[in-house]
Amino acid sequence: MDAGGQHLGGLIAPGIHMMREALMNNTSDIAKAALNSTPSLAGVLANNTIGAVSRGAVFALAGMADRAAEVIAQSTGTQAQTVHHRRRCRHDHGHDARAW
Repeated sequence: MDAGGQHLGGLIAPGIHMMREALMNNTSDIAKAALNSTPSLAGVLANNTIGAVSRGAVFALAGMADRAAEVIAQSTGTQAQTVHHRRRCRHDHGHDARAW
């Protein structure tokens, strides 16, 4: 927002915890299955319900961030933001967000 209250742009999205809570609280089948699963986040894809919900939230946010970086790069005529995001993702998580 600028000094005059004009919205200049941006994104508003739920975070990992909000996405996870929405699925757990608003879908009966996922919540029931989660009660009977043991968390395990080994590997790229989860092997249980809790892990699948958590990974889904992470992948959704990573995809949104990657797409936002592409849109910014296209509008500014540079690929710097996209390259920076991919490098950061590889550094923080050991993989390229595009591989998801």
